[in-house]
Amino acid sequence: MSKITWLRLESNPDVLNKFLEHLGVPQQWGISDIISLDDELLSMVPTPVLAVLLLFPISEKYNDYCNEQEEIAKSDNQNIDPSLYYMYQTIKNGCGTVALIHAIANNHEHLKLYPSSVAGKFIEDTKSMSPQDKAEFLEGSNEISAALKDSVSEEVRNAPPSLEDMCPHFIALVQVNGKLYELDGRKTVPVAHGDTNPDSFLKDAARVCKEYMQRDPENLNFTALSFGVVWLLLIQQRHLNWRSLNQGLKGIYGGDRLHWEERKFSLPFLGLTTRNISVDISINLLSSVYPSASSLQIAVVPVGTTSYGDGH
Repeated sequence: MSKITWLRLESNPDVLNKFLEHLGVPQQWGISDIISLDDELLSMVPTPVLAVLLLFPISEKYNDYCNEQEEIAKSDNQNIDPSLYYMYQTIKNGCGTVALIHAIANNHEHLKLYPSSVAGKFIEDTKSMSPQDKAEFLEGSNEISAALKDSVSEEVRNAPPSLEDMCPHFIALVQVNGKLYELDGRKTVPVAHGDTNPDSFLKDAARVCKEYMQRDPENLNFTALSFGVVWLLLIQQRHLNWRSLNQGLKGIYGGDRLHWEERKFSLPFLGLTTRNISVDISINLLSSVYPSASSLQIAVVPVGTTSYGDGH
């Protein structure tokens, strides 16, 4: 680990999506909460899912698992796909950034990144490097460092050093050519977890997340996030006080994650499935918050198909 320290990333889709935006990831791709790893509730996650991020506390059991994987790597050829993009984490608090780079770089063909984007340039410049050289290149990336600073919350910017040491750890789970890989910058090698495909990937990745939890059953501080298509609920105003509606929704769903940007918000934050959604149910949901909700026009569309232009 180098002496360089970056701001830590939170497991907050708003913050992570702002970071992705600054990196140049197209608007239709982003981070969503995975509220449960149970098969039935995984159907609430917007699909397709390109990667899964897992956030967990570093513990003695995690270190034992890392050591075990090191021994396996020494004694067994895992047949890692040569096209897999993998890098080490050498920056303190850089695990979230490395996990997102792993998710983006191993799906760049789906994302269609602009070559001039921050992420596009970084991946192109580093794709043929070793994991260590990629990590050292990231240490000198002023563009990614600036994108991170522009994305994190004031709370993180002002966090005392003592809290930085308590930061949990991000890893990424990706699919490359029909194989499921665990990418953790603290390990010397990727971990192969068997076969997968686009239809089963989310459930296969959830299985790996459950294995992490089973190794440390006394710890409840695990968070799973999906990286994939993001769906939005678009609402057209008809004599509605948007601030009142926003506050009402916050009162039901809690926290500050639900926020307005050009009168739109992500469906996963409402806990609604993005498939076969009923407009009547949506109207009833809003009516429970604001009596005039029935006067709204409601539509469900994937980001990127709207006429909102390039802005967010």
